Amino acid sequence: SCNLSCLRQRMEKQVKTYIKALKKSINQERFLIRVAGLEYEVAQKLPQAAPIQDHCAPGWERVNGRCVICLPGSYYHGGQERCVQCPPGTFQEKEGQLACDLCPGSDGHGAVGARNISSCA
Repeated sequence: SCNLSCLRQRMEKQVKTYIKALKKSINQERFLIRVAGLEYEVAQKLPQAAPIQDHCAPGWERVNGRCVICLPGSYYHGGQERCVQCPPGTFQEKEGQLACDLCPGSDGHGAVGARNISSCA
């Protein structure tokens, strides 16, 4: 007999209760919380940045001292040691690749950085 608006209000009330319990647990330095009959452990570690790396694996480039994977529509250019957009007439659907695939019947035209074969048309 509860409509969508009623269900939303119930869920919001439950979430607020869980957040309140979580805040209370953290303030009391108790790092276990029980939600819907299940116990969860709250992480006590502070988040740490990924370590700065000197060299990245093929398919990855260095950006601000971090290794970042080459996105679809690009490939890792070994000579330039960076990710480069796929040239016209090629595409790349996957991350971290070392080359782009040729479009079927490619005449070297098309979009730069094509992410899938349908971009070849």
